[in-house]
Amino acid sequence: MRSLCRILGCCQVAAGSVRGSEQEGTRDELVAADAALAGKSREDLVRTTSGAVFNQAAQVWNHTFYWHSMKPQGGGEPPAALRAAIEEAFGSVSSFKEKLSAAAVGQFGSG
Repeated sequence: MRSLCRILGCCQVAAGSVRGSEQEGTRDELVAADAALAGKSREDLVRTTSGAVFNQAAQVWNHTFYWHSMKPQGGGEPPAALRAAIEEAFGSVSSFKEKLSAAAVGQFGSG
C-alpha cells in the first residue's frame, strides 16, 4: 500500500502537495526500523547502508534530486560547458540523448 501511496504522491507533486512529507515519511520509516540511522542525512544513508535500507534511502535521494532538477520552462539546450563535455564524449547532444534513452529503456528499475 505504501508503494501505491508513493505513486499517487508523485502525481500530486505536480500540484505541490506531497513531495516533502512523503519523502520525509520514508526516511522516518527507515529510522524507526533501525535507531542507529537516526540523525543520518539521506546521503549518509545511501553511502553507509545496503539491502532494503539502501534501496529505500536511494529512492528518496533519487526522487529529491529529480524534483529539485525541474524548473518552470526547464529543458532546452545545455549550458556551454556541459554541451562541450557532451559533444566531446558523445559527438553531439542528439547522439547523447539517443544513447541515454536507449540505456534508460534497457535498465530495469522501479522508476
